[in-house]
Amino acid sequence: MSYKPTYQDKKGGKIEGTLVDQTTKEIVIFCKVWIQNTSHKTTTDFDGNYLLDSIVAGKYTLCAFTLGYDTLKLEIQVKAGKKSKNDMYLKRAIQTLTTDPLENKMVPKK
Repeated sequence: MSYKPTYQDKKGGKIEGTLVDQTTKEIVIFCKVWIQNTSHKTTTDFDGNYLLDSIVAGKYTLCAFTLGYDTLKLEIQVKAGKKSKNDMYLKRAIQTLTTDPLENKMVPKK
């Protein structure tokens, strides 16, 4: 017996949340947010919010990066037709140079 996807299976899930400084609890604006090993990516807005949609159900690694902070990776589960709220708390980094994981250029790193 083969599995035939239903409409609900084909309907993508959504991931949303806010990025916050772990120490100061202030929002982090213009932070890159992406799902590792996919083409899904976005940037936080003026309120530190992000939204990724049309994501096939499954387990993923949600990542966030901006200058002055360590790259954050969070294991998440996306369900078809559902919205998942994932607020993330970024830790400030000690500055040295590394490569931005999305832009492949040198940027400060801990």
